[in-house]
Amino acid sequence: MSLTLDELRLRAERFLARAREERYLSEAGLKTRPQLEELYDSDPLLDISVSMPVVERALAESSGGEERRLRLLLEWLGTRHLQRVRAPLDDELYAWESTTTFDVDGHERPLTGVLDLLRNSERGLALALEERRNRELEEVATVLMDRNFRVRQAAEGLGYGGYVDASSRLAGFSLRVAGRQARQVLDQTEAVFREQLVYHLRTWLDLSPDEAERSDTRRLRRMAWLDDAFRPREVLESTARDLAALSIPLEAKGRLRLDREARPLKRGRAFFAALRVPDDVVICIAPVGGRAGCQGVLRAVGGGLHAAYTDPDLPFEYRSLGDTSVARGFGRTFARLTSSGAWVERTTGLSGEALADYLRLAAFVDLQALRRDAATLVYELELAEAERPSELRLRYAQLMRHATGVRYDPRSFLEHAEGDFTSARRLRAWMLSAILSNELRERYDADWPTNPRAGSSLRELCALGRMEDASDLAKRFGERLEPETLLAHLGEEYG
Repeated sequence: MSLTLDELRLRAERFLARAREERYLSEAGLKTRPQLEELYDSDPLLDISVSMPVVERALAESSGGEERRLRLLLEWLGTRHLQRVRAPLDDELYAWESTTTFDVDGHERPLTGVLDLLRNSERGLALALEERRNRELEEVATVLMDRNFRVRQAAEGLGYGGYVDASSRLAGFSLRVAGRQARQVLDQTEAVFREQLVYHLRTWLDLSPDEAERSDTRRLRRMAWLDDAFRPREVLESTARDLAALSIPLEAKGRLRLDREARPLKRGRAFFAALRVPDDVVICIAPVGGRAGCQGVLRAVGGGLHAAYTDPDLPFEYRSLGDTSVARGFGRTFARLTSSGAWVERTTGLSGEALADYLRLAAFVDLQALRRDAATLVYELELAEAERPSELRLRYAQLMRHATGVRYDPRSFLEHAEGDFTSARRLRAWMLSAILSNELRERYDADWPTNPRAGSSLRELCALGRMEDASDLAKRFGERLEPETLLAHLGEEYG
């Protein structure tokens, strides 16, 4: 069968919807084991040996918008190829996470819910759970290493150079540049972070940096003592009212739906799933309370709104492919509201010294999260070019301890090394969100979440979908996607 470009686009869109739904069902706790391997093998015409020559021939004769669309399609086909080779192991790892259970006070709890337990447990139990979790990670280390190896080998076989260079080609931006930006973030936030680390560990956890473990960071971010102020359900309802006033209704005329149902296997984080852009978007609410839960909900709302308000008349590539940093940037822009004094006071009722104490802590935990993401990217780049990746366990623990100020267990060195450099997109989202937040504040003041004129601007940006990448969006506001604006914003928070 001869594959035409139009047929390829139809098949790609149909496949992408099914793949996103499969991952959503697994992460939402509706399936214990996805069927990704079967799905990736279901349409041989999307194999790169068939599909890439079709796009490359058309690309050689194209220009302007059509050329940009074809480049996005070509990048996605290469990315799909990498996802295909890891699909069997992804199925296995999803199943492992869903079926592995912990005995907690006589009750079996699945591994999918252990992060929520870690955040909410007293320190002794949290340390024990973290130890058990690290033992389980060590058990699947060979599977994690195999997945990383398969992706690396497949990337190098695309003909775009080594692993990092090929991955940069598929991402649409330079991972090496992103790595330099990550190091810049770490270097330029080092002094203020060390100073704040000692203060907040001692004030809130009665610990010194020498005593602090990774599970302590999870409890600090959780801020359980502020649960009366930060209730995710109430924050979501308040946000829905604000969005309605902005003429960006959360339900988006039925295109966006909320998955609130509690399930034992539901992942302990809120997320959005853009199943069919813009017609079917799900915001999955996690069973997590407090400030961390509210921040997760807002991040999912921002990304979900971006998908649900994408212009439906845009071509497939501009609606569903392209730079995922853009949707992440919108998500983080909304999540940053939990560090805005005006928004926090209006939404939670915190005021006076209690509000001031909270904002200092919120600024610190956000800085710690930024440094964690930056260090993860630095590590992923080192892992990608290591001759013996298994020997980087101690290097991982060293990098993460330096970045976050707490001990990381070397056994977790492959936990987030999935081979797709997601940490680079998270870092770009941090930078884009700083630009978007500054722009909204400068145009509409600190009350932009309730200013109808801000709603018009947000709708216009969402309508673009992924036609522009994060760097293009930054240029719209006279900025470059670099750490300077982000670092300046952090400087304001710390005076």
